[in-house]
Parts: sequence; C-alpha cells; structure tokens
Amino acid sequence: EIFPTAISGFRLMNLCLSILIIFPYMMYESLPLTKYMLLLPLSMIFSIMMAQGFGMITASIQVRIRDTKQVIDLILRAAFFLSGVFFGAEHIPPEHLDTFLLNPIAVFLEMARAAVLGDMSYVTWEQIFRSIFIALSAFIVGSMVFVKSERKAVKFL
Repeated sequence: EIFPTAISGFRLMNLCLSILIIFPYMMYESLPLTKYMLLLPLSMIFSIMMAQGFGMITASIQVRIRDTKQVIDLILRAAFFLSGVFFGAEHIPPEHLDTFLLNPIAVFLEMARAAVLGDMSYVTWEQIFRSIFIALSAFIVGSMVFVKSERKAVKFL
C-alpha cells in the first residue's frame, strides 16, 4: 500500500509545484484572490484520492487478469477527453451541463477553474459534495481491495 501512495504523493507534490505558476498568472491577468481559492487544494487532493482509489482497484485486477491493460487504457483515454481537461463547462450546452457534471473529475476541474477565475456559476455545492463523496468512496474501496489482494498478488506474478 506504500508504493501506490508514494506515487500519488509524488504526483501531488509535482502538481503543487506546477500550481505555483497560477499566482503570477493571476497577477498578470488582474484576477483577484477570492474565497474560492480554497477550492484549489480541495480539488487537487480529492482528484488524487479518486485516481489512487481507482488505480488500486485496477492494479488488483491487472495482477490476476493481464489482458485488462488495453481495456483500462481505452477507458482512461476516453475519460480524459470527456472530463473537461480541454474545455470548460461554459462550452457545454445548458441542457447537458448536469449530465457533464455527473463526472467527478469534471467537477474537480471546474472547482480549480472557479478557484482561479473566482466564478462558481457552473458548479454547485451539491455537485462538489457528491464528487467528494465519490472520491472518498473510490479511495476507501480501492484501499480495501488492494489490501485484500496484496498478499495474493505475489502468487499470480
């Protein structure tokens, strides 16, 4: 359980160092610091927790069933493009916005955008709490699955 946590911790530290560029950018664009800046660390922490939870689940599955790698790669690639990394909620038609924000990663990305831009018009607190619940659930279930299958993993390797 330490190895996946170390990888996630490294990625979180890398993200934190990358985030440092946001403050000079905000000064350059004359964006004010608002109370929504507190959403930035929350979005980072919970997106990492969710990714780690799903990563531990898929790692446990891949040890037993080797051919799942291609399927998981395909799902991850589709999820990446559907999550809103390249586009914000303002590009989604209003009638599809609620469906788009069912994706917790899309909510975490919108939280980060709201933190920097100071505009919470696309994401609601209900969506934020639902996404946090999903991230925590994924992390807890992933940890339980990983711990349970960790001892048996050596047998399959």
